[in-house]
Amino acid sequence: MDPETSQETQPETPQETPQETPQESKRCILTTCFELEERMDQLDEERRSQIFASALSKAPNMLRTSPPLSHERANLLHIQARLLFFAEDSGPQKSLEIMKEAVSCGIAAGGGEGKFKRVAQLKREEHLREIMLSLGLVDLEKERLEEEAKQKKRDDRAAHHKRSRERKRTRENASLRKLGSAINKLHDKYFTPEICGAPGGPGRITWDDIPHVLQPSSTSEGGLTTNLEERVKRKQWQLESLAFALKRILLRVPPPPLPPPASSSRRIKVVDFGSGSGNSALVLAYLNPSIDFTLIDTKPECISIIKSRCESANIANVTAKLISCNDFKEEFDVGLGVHLCGEGTDEAVVKCFDKQASFLIVPCCLGKISKVVVKGLDNLDLSDQYSAVDYPRSQWLKGELELESYLRYTRLGDYSDGNGEGGSNVDAVLAKKLIDVDRGKVAEEKGYSLSIGKYHPLEASVKNDVICGISPNHNA
Repeated sequence: MDPETSQETQPETPQETPQETPQESKRCILTTCFELEERMDQLDEERRSQIFASALSKAPNMLRTSPPLSHERANLLHIQARLLFFAEDSGPQKSLEIMKEAVSCGIAAGGGEGKFKRVAQLKREEHLREIMLSLGLVDLEKERLEEEAKQKKRDDRAAHHKRSRERKRTRENASLRKLGSAINKLHDKYFTPEICGAPGGPGRITWDDIPHVLQPSSTSEGGLTTNLEERVKRKQWQLESLAFALKRILLRVPPPPLPPPASSSRRIKVVDFGSGSGNSALVLAYLNPSIDFTLIDTKPECISIIKSRCESANIANVTAKLISCNDFKEEFDVGLGVHLCGEGTDEAVVKCFDKQASFLIVPCCLGKISKVVVKGLDNLDLSDQYSAVDYPRSQWLKGELELESYLRYTRLGDYSDGNGEGGSNVDAVLAKKLIDVDRGKVAEEKGYSLSIGKYHPLEASVKNDVICGISPNHNA
C-alpha cells in the first residue's frame, strides 16, 4: 500500500473570514451614503432595504472603535437617518429622532471646526429640516414672521450704524475744513512747480543711450510685462522727473569726508529703499556714474534680478542688499523712496533723519498706513498701535488731530481721481495735502528745507506727488 495513501486524511480547517477594519467599515458606509445621494429617487424599496441592512451591519464595528460623540458617529447616524427616511410605516418619524441625534453629535464633536466638518454639519442640519418639513413639523408662517422681524432688526441696526458713521464723517470733514486754511498755506509754501523740470525741457533722458536691459521696455529681466506701450511711456516720464529732481539734490550735497584719520572724501552715496528689481534706481545710477547707489529690498528674487541687470549693463556703481529699511545701518547721503506703500515712505524718511541725509520720495497708498498702525479698520483700538512710525508725524499736527482722525484722513486722501480737486473729491484732495504737509512739517521741524512738486507730465502716474527734503547738512 502506498504510504502516502495510507496516511489518515486530515480534515481541512475552515478559514476565518478576515474581519473588516473600522477604516474599511467607514469607507463602505461613506460609499453607501454617496450612492444614496446620487440615486435616491431611482432606487426601489427593495434596494433601499438592502442598502439599509448593509449600513446597519457596519454600524457595530464602526461604533466599537469610535468615541461616542465623534464626528464619524455623527456621519454614521446621518446615513442611517437618510436610509430610514424611505422606510415604510414609522420610518420618517424614527429617521427624525436619529437625525436629531446626528446633528447634536456633530455639534458636540466640533462640527464647526474645519471646513469639511462644517460642511458636513450644515448638510446634516439641512437634511434634518427636510425630514421635519415632510412630517409637517415646521410652521412656515411662524418662521416667515420671525425671519421678517429679525431682518427688520438687522436693517435698523445697519441704518443706525450708517447714520453714526455719517455723523462722525461729517464732524471729521468739518474739522478737516477748519484746518483747510493752514493746510493750503503750508502746501503753497512747500510747492515748487519746477522740482521735476518740464516735458521736453533740459534734463530729459535720451532713451536710446540707456542700455535696453535697464529700460522700462525691457522684457528680459525686471521690465514691464503688460500694456507695454502705454506703461513704458508713463514710466519714462516718471524716471525723467526723478532724474531731474535727484540732480537738483545732488548739486547741494558736498563730497562727504572720510572718518579720521583719513583726510580725503568718499563718493556720494544714494540708497533706494524698497527698490524692487531696480526699475527706478538703475536708470538713475547709470546716469550718475560718479555716485554710488545701494538698492535694498526684502525679496531675494529682486536682489538677484538687480545683480543680473547690472552685470548685463556693465554698471559698477550699484550694490544690492537683501535687508529691510529698519535694519539698514550704513551711512548715506540721499534716500530714495519711490512708490513705497503706506508707512514704508515714512520709514524711509525716518532713516534719512537718523543719518542727516536728504531725501526724494513719491508717496503711495496712504490708506495702508491705518492697516499697519492699527489692526482693523472698522473697530479701531488705539491702544493696539504697533507702527514703527509715530503718527501724526509733526508736532504741529499732533496738537491739532487725534490719531483716529488722522488715520481716517489717510484713507480719505488715498484717491486715484486726478480731477478730484474740481469736483466731489474736494475733501479727499485736502486730506491728501494734509498728509503731505504733515510730512513736510516734520522735516522742517528737523531743520530740512522742503519742496513738494508733481511728476511732469501729471499723466505719468495718478500717484504723482514728489516730496524733496534737503538735509541741514546740505543747506550751505
